[in-house]
Amino acid sequence: MTVRQSALVLVLSAVILCATASPGHAAPHETGSFVRTAPKGATYTLIVPDSYDRKKGATLLFWLHGAGDNHANAARGLKSYGFKPDWILVIPNAQARGSWQMEEMERVMDVFETVCRAYTIRRSMIGGFSRGGFFTFGFGLNHTDKFAGYLCVAGGLPNAQLAKKEHADKVAVAIVHGDADRVVPYSSGTRARDAFQAAGWKEKLFFRKVPGLAHRFDKAAIQAALDWLDKTAVVFNVPKDYYEYAVLAYGRREPGRAWWALGQLDETTSGKERWWRKAVSLRKKVAATAEREGKKVKRAIDADRNAKWIPDWRAYDSAFEGTPFHAEVATAFAARVEAHNEAAAQHLAAAQAAKAEGDVKAAIVACLKIRDRCGVANGESVASAQAMLADFRAQPDVAKRHRRLLKGTEAWK
Repeated sequence: MTVRQSALVLVLSAVILCATASPGHAAPHETGSFVRTAPKGATYTLIVPDSYDRKKGATLLFWLHGAGDNHANAARGLKSYGFKPDWILVIPNAQARGSWQMEEMERVMDVFETVCRAYTIRRSMIGGFSRGGFFTFGFGLNHTDKFAGYLCVAGGLPNAQLAKKEHADKVAVAIVHGDADRVVPYSSGTRARDAFQAAGWKEKLFFRKVPGLAHRFDKAAIQAALDWLDKTAVVFNVPKDYYEYAVLAYGRREPGRAWWALGQLDETTSGKERWWRKAVSLRKKVAATAEREGKKVKRAIDADRNAKWIPDWRAYDSAFEGTPFHAEVATAFAARVEAHNEAAAQHLAAAQAAKAEGDVKAAIVACLKIRDRCGVANGESVASAQAMLADFRAQPDVAKRHRRLLKGTEAWK
């Protein structure tokens, strides 16, 4: 055999080896959609977006399909739903008749670790549908060091003791369930929610009821849950992670979150880093924005323009909570609410006195003052005024005589 023939044989041998190699031996950091086999034999679908950057890393969503389904079919469905196109998606295949069993934990973890070795994963989520939703909690909550976020769709919590108090609000939990589900009842979702709440979950618990939905996906609800997880299930390993999160939060118009993240940094640990000066600059920018926007809202509260300052305050409180100047605006809000409560009580007393004297018109007018001038009043005064107006509407002669005044009062909630 000549040297040229020998070289040709070597080339052909290499081609044959590449064509017959185990699908689990793909090149690291490869993008696209693949079917792979992990070292311990589990088959899985792997979808890596073209936008994946090995230096920046990516979020991984580890998805567990429902009973009777398989990884390939679940992958087609998830792709059609547009599950976070910049995330890496991994769907392992259940071994026993498409139904997850707890003894599969080792195989499932093998798939997870295989992907993590091949790609730069900054953060991992786990989620599932139906039986996969139960397994998301049954398996995932035993590995809270691996997963920052959990999404259970039309599933439930296998055991309430899995919601451990020491993990409360350390990991983010999202639950989506249709109230017309006859396969896995809606009560399964609410019991899971209640168990997490009882264990101490507050800020990191998301629950979405989908009215009229049977045992199926709801794209809008799942997208809302994933958006919430994207913002809430955050992993901080090094100081720079806090800075990068602050930049992201500020860009999303969430200065309160940015301020919190920046507050986790101090000069003793980060002062020599290149990005430290940018962090200091961002902190000043957040403080200035909080004060500038807060003064606008405070002026509106002081002017007491109901139609304007109530939504302005709610938006400011949601975005700027915890930032400098927020406390001053909150104090102004609390004072205004108290003033409205006092005024509402006075108007109610006038309404009750007018009704006792038979002056229905004056009673209605006094109740309307509570509605129109005491927009943030709460408690018994508002409820009593609403009940009085309902009573007047229920009397045909009174409703007819004062129809102009009573018009639209049934919509006051």
